[in-house]
Amino acid sequence: MENKRSYVIFGLFGLITLLIGFNWFMWSPILKRVIEEQMGVAPVFSEMLLSSVPFMLVLFSYFAGAYADLSPKRSTTVAAILLGIFTVLRAVFSFNFTCMFLANLGFALSAAFAFTSWSPLTYRLFSKDKATRITAYFTAFLTLGQILAFFISYPLVSSIGLSSALFITGIVSSIVAIVYILVIRNWNDSLPDRVVSRRLPITEGFKLVFSNKSLIVLSLIALFDIGVFKWLAGWYPKLNITFKGLDPAKASFINAFIMIGCLIGAMSIPDLSHRTKKVKLFFIILPIVVILMLLLSISIKEYSFLLLISMVLGIALFPIYPLGVHLPSAFSSVGIRNAGIGSAIILIFANIGGTIFPIIGSLTKGYTSSIIVFGIIPMAIIALLGLVFEDPDTYRS
Repeated sequence: MENKRSYVIFGLFGLITLLIGFNWFMWSPILKRVIEEQMGVAPVFSEMLLSSVPFMLVLFSYFAGAYADLSPKRSTTVAAILLGIFTVLRAVFSFNFTCMFLANLGFALSAAFAFTSWSPLTYRLFSKDKATRITAYFTAFLTLGQILAFFISYPLVSSIGLSSALFITGIVSSIVAIVYILVIRNWNDSLPDRVVSRRLPITEGFKLVFSNKSLIVLSLIALFDIGVFKWLAGWYPKLNITFKGLDPAKASFINAFIMIGCLIGAMSIPDLSHRTKKVKLFFIILPIVVILMLLLSISIKEYSFLLLISMVLGIALFPIYPLGVHLPSAFSSVGIRNAGIGSAIILIFANIGGTIFPIIGSLTKGYTSSIIVFGIIPMAIIALLGLVFEDPDTYRS
């Protein structure tokens, strides 16, 4: 099963995932100064550029997940094609917000095919035990792309303009997509050990996943976790600019440090939880840590301390997501055969939160009220849900 080509495919699709993360989060640092102020777009509509990915994940994750279970080679190829085409079209239509937004929706569809392919792809490339851990590394690639966006996006757009910046990212994305398609085209993606995958109707898929109480709880945990994560991406820079007096570059760096923490957490905590077979414990401890960091952020004004607590916040916040996305396959009722569908349903719930939270972020006007409503309360709910969650049955065997 495992050979040099497996790692090449994994690495290239990791780059695809990284570029999806970059092209998605590159909007966050430029929403206020470029999209809202220069293009004259209202905040609620500018936020829709960030919400495009979670919105398309809600609509298409199940279909994409079922397709990935049948053939991750085809589903990842679709993801690469959509990434390459629509990132270029965003640049072509950057003169008009509506046209650019529609092209951004096309790009966002690539995320639905990419994210739901993580588990099916790794189970074809690597042994079962290794695949369980490696799947989480895709979220690390995603996070790395998002980190780069927070560091690069605002300076790049400020220096060469939005259209040129979008053309550069579009061309790079297209080149990587073409290389991936050429490498994967002759790969045999049949399941090992004569496991046969079949496409389940959506009602059967939800019935399969929700037959287990812990997977219902996991869906709700994902909803609140990604809701908070996406709200931070869109609104936290604005809050720090408005209430703490930071310039856009410094505000973006704070979010970049959150993402650095997310990367550290994604690379370590899911692997640790699978090795110790103790996921429940992390679902209780991690949100409590996030709450403590958010409380500290309310009172701290020193920039260096804000960077530090932001990184700790990211370490605790993000691992809940990779744990949730690939955890269904560890329950025997879902298993390897329906890994894509299991991931898709968790993604749907996660991105319902990821769609709603950024859009309704304008409901609160103050710094403290925003942190409490969109950060502390959802994390407290996750900690309570963690008490109800039970570890996968395969961990007990």
